[in-house]
Amino acid sequence: MAKSRKPMKGVGAHIDVNNWRRRVFNKVLEKSKIRRIRIHDIRHSYATIRISKVDNIADVSNQLGHFSETFTMKTYFHWIPGKKKSEVDDLDDEDFRDRIQENKKASGCISPG
Repeated sequence: MAKSRKPMKGVGAHIDVNNWRRRVFNKVLEKSKIRRIRIHDIRHSYATIRISKVDNIADVSNQLGHFSETFTMKTYFHWIPGKKKSEVDDLDDEDFRDRIQENKKASGCISPG
């Protein structure tokens, strides 16, 4: 007959996440006047801040425990600075604006002249 295990207490004991969330995490949020968030939201915020600072993607991926940098890139690609820069820069290009006007005229959206 196997011995029944008693719950560990003290150093090295498993943490009851629901208890920790109620007793510690939610109280910290309340005292800090931060709206209720999930613990996982902090993880996403950390990754987003690191990636938007253009930190090394391999380091970020490793710290998040992702199985590959590719997974991290796919998950957080929308936060990489400058990824749509060329499209935005086109809006300032005079030739681009002229082509838009020509397309509008050709499609009948605006009257010629």
